[in-house]
Amino acid sequence: MFHPFLHYVDVYRGEQSGCPAHLPAIVSSRGSIHCHPTRRLTTQQWCWVLGHCYLHLGLDHHREHAHMDAWNQACDEAAARLLASMKWGEAPPDYLPEPPEAAQDEEKRYQELVQRGFTAVVPRDLIFEAGKADPPFSRVLAHGIRRAVEDAVAR
Repeated sequence: MFHPFLHYVDVYRGEQSGCPAHLPAIVSSRGSIHCHPTRRLTTQQWCWVLGHCYLHLGLDHHREHAHMDAWNQACDEAAARLLASMKWGEAPPDYLPEPPEAAQDEEKRYQELVQRGFTAVVPRDLIFEAGKADPPFSRVLAHGIRRAVEDAVAR
């Protein structure tokens, strides 16, 4: 499902990575994923982290909002819920609190968080860069989903 992202997304892990020490990875609006250079995770946890970043891109989470911490939290919960439903990887233990049971889209969850005066539990992993991504990552995700379904049906 995430294979098409490999053609459009740059993943950095090393001295050029701009990832802060408290996160395993951050993702930019232009399609760069910066993984922390010394963070040790299992293969399943790295699969989850990268899937989480790909979903931020594909679900168009890089949109400006008045309360960016609340928006980032709503998007993190949506990505985590989708990864869990697909049984994709394993979330690192310190990366994200459990999303609420009731599924909500990101905008509704954002409004709920803002209304209750949300304070960030985890630092933001959405990084904004000037300019538009090319191609739009929602199309990349749609292509990946289509290929995954076609492969599943063909088996």
